[in-house]
Amino acid sequence: MEKFQSGVKINLDNLINNYRVIKNKVKGKKVIPVIKADAYGHGAEICAKILMSEGADLFAVSSVYEAMCLRDYGIDADVLILGYVPDRKINKIIDNDIIPTIYNLDFARKLNEEAGKKNKKIKVHIKINTGMNRLGFNKDEIDEAFKLLKGLDNLIYEGLFSHFATSDEIDKSYSNKQFEIFDYAIKKSKEYDLDVTINHIANSAAITDLDEYSLDAVRAGIVLYGVYPSEVKPEINPYKPVMSFYTTITNIFHIDKDETVGYGRTFTAKEKTKVAVMCVGYADGYNRKLSNKGEVLINNKYKAKVIGNVCMDMTMLEIPEEADIEIGDNVEIFGENINISSLAEICETIPYELLCCINKRVKREYILNGKPEEFEI
Repeated sequence: MEKFQSGVKINLDNLINNYRVIKNKVKGKKVIPVIKADAYGHGAEICAKILMSEGADLFAVSSVYEAMCLRDYGIDADVLILGYVPDRKINKIIDNDIIPTIYNLDFARKLNEEAGKKNKKIKVHIKINTGMNRLGFNKDEIDEAFKLLKGLDNLIYEGLFSHFATSDEIDKSYSNKQFEIFDYAIKKSKEYDLDVTINHIANSAAITDLDEYSLDAVRAGIVLYGVYPSEVKPEINPYKPVMSFYTTITNIFHIDKDETVGYGRTFTAKEKTKVAVMCVGYADGYNRKLSNKGEVLINNKYKAKVIGNVCMDMTMLEIPEEADIEIGDNVEIFGENINISSLAEICETIPYELLCCINKRVKREYILNGKPEEFEI
């Protein structure tokens, strides 16, 4: 990694490992890699390319923009948009064989009409609201919706899906209630002869400890990137972290007792203190809530605590007086030795957010077959 630059190492070997672990766990069911938000900061195009070589043939994203980024990169696998598609983008998704989510009948009618004009049939997935209360047809809307959808001849109802709200919690009672509603929707889809072939509700947490809900396919999100997604912890975690976040030391100096550090002067030295500055800040994705709380590892040897407020481009550290640390030395923010979940707890958030917030100015370095690999984007 270049000196004086923050960067992330993305271990594609670990990505492959995690995909294989999931495939083995769901016993032949389809695995839909969720690569929205640039594959949770890991690089959607590259992750898709690698996972296609492992047999993945359906990916999930959140928007038309994300889907088109894959198409522009040459990803020709099926792409499902989990979220909103503006009416003005309907022709784009038809022309590029992108699968939209149907949760609104007006949109379904317009999509069917435009597909008919092009003499095309388009695959869609229908979203059911089972208790997340975000997108999807409610239980009392299913009959009316399915009856209308059955009459839209240019739509192919490949998928039916929903999303768990609390599958990561130890108490699975709400997830079980959600599945009851989804199972009702599955039965109704058969009653209306929608010919659905992919029923899916299991997310990362459900993959890990709700095996009975794998159905025809599962959606692998955070677990694909090596973050364990459930409060139900295994004795052995089979998933390997894909991303490691590193930076470098850019300055070293001493401050005297009663001197302060950083904006707001939130740290006051109780004695003469050795300070190092690392080249990462909240603009890079190092959360400001780590101010005076975070901990890093320098040269894979020395622990150092964050002192003062995290700045936009820099963060200050208290380092051991006797430590052999120099400008340009390596700092691990999270990775092999520092668990991203522990940082998320300090920040009162979830690992998803920390991964997604790493800025594009932070260099991505990919590892494949145990060595650096260059990819063109």
